[in-house]
Amino acid sequence: MKGILLAARCGAILCALALSARGIQPADKDLPPSIPAPVVPKQKYIVGVAPGPPFNIHQPDGTWTGISVELWREIADELGVSRSLVHKTLANRSPNSVTNTAR
Repeated sequence: MKGILLAARCGAILCALALSARGIQPADKDLPPSIPAPVVPKQKYIVGVAPGPPFNIHQPDGTWTGISVELWREIADELGVSRSLVHKTLANRSPNSVTNTAR
């Protein structure tokens, strides 16, 4: 008999919890204003990269891989811009390794 009473109590508690947790969404007036997406010119970006595994890896066939290169690919694809990777060394790098060809 105790088992039945315990099961009934647990069932009642679970029903009460399920009914009280309706997943109420906050009203729009309580939400902060949305952040506008940045405006990015849709020109080709030239990105200077220097070998530095695992971030930038220059493959024998001339292509680039690595963490930074993949990150640039993802960002460019998401923003809808094209990019070109240019081999740089510490000797020929400039302070602005990313340039926009829209100038």
